[in-house]
Amino acid sequence: MRGITLKQPVFVVGHPRSGTTLLATVLGRHSLLAMPPETQYLIEQAPLDGHRLGAEDLDAILANPRIADLGLDRDAVQAAFAATDRSFGAAFAVLLDIYRRQCGKPRAGEKSPMHLAHAERLLEWFPDARILCIERNGADVIASLMRMPWSHRIIRRHGYDWLQSLRRGRALEARHPAQAMRVRYERLTAAPEAEIRRICAFCGLPFEPSMLSPGAAGTVPDWERGWKADAARPIAPARGGGAAGLGRWQRAELAAMCNRELRAAGYPPVAAPMLLRLLAWLTVWPYHPALRPVFARIRAFVRRRTARWTS
Repeated sequence: MRGITLKQPVFVVGHPRSGTTLLATVLGRHSLLAMPPETQYLIEQAPLDGHRLGAEDLDAILANPRIADLGLDRDAVQAAFAATDRSFGAAFAVLLDIYRRQCGKPRAGEKSPMHLAHAERLLEWFPDARILCIERNGADVIASLMRMPWSHRIIRRHGYDWLQSLRRGRALEARHPAQAMRVRYERLTAAPEAEIRRICAFCGLPFEPSMLSPGAAGTVPDWERGWKADAARPIAPARGGGAAGLGRWQRAELAAMCNRELRAAGYPPVAAPMLLRLLAWLTVWPYHPALRPVFARIRAFVRRRTARWTS
């Protein structure tokens, strides 16, 4: 990537509804770090990856509603991008660099939960980056997702996705201990100052008491405040007990999928009658992370055979 250098950017990743917005907001209150609204850059702009971008590609990026949330000076972005190698990564670096300049801060960061799946790409683009992967009790995460207006209502898929995120975060920290660190939501909310000091030390930032003060930090656009308003409020201990708001069968499915990982992570298992858990296992076992790729290959094989027979 040529033409733009970000000094030790900080990226916040994790499963949706795990506390990524809270952590990004806390970091965004720091006088040295600019944290923009969520961009989902590597998700929404993925078709452009691997190409040398032209002016029309940059226009398409800037027209994306999530990028528009950053309120960037278009002329400044175009001028900075023209001096780069016009790669996909350079465009992202330019967006973050212009945003931190407009905020008058020396360092930039970004929070997009699903960038967890693309963490290696971020480290390829920004070798001195710091990645914070937040994790939270899966029962609370999934119960929260079930209430979101933009989320589906399939417990099995939520359970599978949470398991994948948990394992990705832990694998990332194991591969890159100097650049990636897991943050537990429950620890952040129970002892905010101690945990934020630890996070600041990892990111090479001095701790600032203002990080603990309630208030917005530019990380949440108006249209998302309906489900992200808590990030601007005083940090309160996690309430937990999310699975209590689910139906009996939903709890059984969640228990069948996630109880083993919940226990291993030190979280309480989801309570559900044994018979219901056994019945639920019959419906959720194809979603187990170890088996999901097998079933994906079987489905692909069946599709190929069907296409051959019907052609």
